[in-house]
Amino acid sequence: MDELAKIITRVYTHYNDYQPFYEKERSIYLSDFTISGTINKLKGIVKEMD
Repeated sequence: MDELAKIITRVYTHYNDYQPFYEKERSIYLSDFTISGTINKLKGIVKEMD
């Protein structure tokens, strides 16, 4: 869970920089908040940010 917290913190810290992408995808995270699925989605976003 600590890893998940770090990923979520990083994603939301960069939210404003990536707002167009998030506006399109945000509803998916809110409606399908399974732990494993969300970790994989957030890891994909972090990779795109690097």
